[in-house]
Amino acid sequence: MNADTKNAKITGVCIEYEDHGILTAWINLDYGGSGAQGFGGYSFGSKSQVPEKHGPWLGAFVAAMLQTIEVDKWEDLRGETVRVVADNGKVHRIGHALKDKWFDPGEMFLAMKGAWK
Repeated sequence: MNADTKNAKITGVCIEYEDHGILTAWINLDYGGSGAQGFGGYSFGSKSQVPEKHGPWLGAFVAAMLQTIEVDKWEDLRGETVRVVADNGKVHRIGHALKDKWFDPGEMFLAMKGAWK
C-alpha cells in the first residue's frame, strides 16, 4: 500500500440507496486545496432485500465512525477534522484528529466475516 497520512475535513455524509439500488454510506473529505475524496461506498445490501438480510455491516460501520471521531450523531460528523490514510484510489483508514484512534473498515469487515450468514 503506497498511502499517505493527511488531514481532511468532513464536508458531507450520506446513507442512501445508490442508483443501482445498493445501500451504501459515504463520507466526503476535503483536503484543503489539494483535492477531495470519498470514504465508504461499501455495499450493505440492496433495495430488493428485506432489511433483515442486510446484516450488521451498516450498523457496525456507522457505530465505528461515531466512536472513532467521538460524535453522537451521523450528521455531527460533518465539519469534523480527521486524519486519513489514503492513496489516489482509496481511503484505507480514518482517524481522530488529535487522538490515536483509527477506523479501518477492511479490518472490521474481515473480523466480522463468518459472524453473520
